[in-house]
Amino acid sequence: MAEFIVDRPAKIASAPEDGFNAMGKPIPQHRKQNAFEHCKLMGLDTEEAWFAVNGTAEQLARDQPYEAQAIAMKYLDLVGSYRLMAVLLTA
Repeated sequence: MAEFIVDRPAKIASAPEDGFNAMGKPIPQHRKQNAFEHCKLMGLDTEEAWFAVNGTAEQLARDQPYEAQAIAMKYLDLVGSYRLMAVLLTA
């Protein structure tokens, strides 16, 4: 009756580490670099871009998306903060 419960942990363990599965895990450096370049395209200078990327990535690694959004919104508008988080969380 509950045969499906046995397979579930294996499926979760093999899930890719992007999207929502990337939250709560360290953000790789190549994603931070992509996010930095993305911030530069959105009009931030070098210092602001690194503060936005590093602060947002740190909060996403702690699985705190609302705090990550708040840090990103110090430098970007709402849409820009979503774009930054998307770049940090996707491959």
